[in-house]
Amino acid sequence: MNMKFRINCDYFEKNKTQFQKKYSNKVLLIVNAEIKGIYDSVREAYEDAIKQYQEGEFICQIVDYDKQENIAYIN
Repeated sequence: MNMKFRINCDYFEKNKTQFQKKYSNKVLLIVNAEIKGIYDSVREAYEDAIKQYQEGEFICQIVDYDKQENIAYIN
């Protein structure tokens, strides 16, 4: 697994509760363990991300407050 991908996933997992409260039902673009964008759809997040970053450097993560399992990422 790509190290940058793992770092971004770990960052999300570490901060998931906080993100659920602040960004419920949004999609976060996470790069180098930082939020670089907040979007309404995965498509919008991904299209913006590939303009700026190479695949594997970012994740597009759905923040779903109602569900504990959040698995919408693109690497």
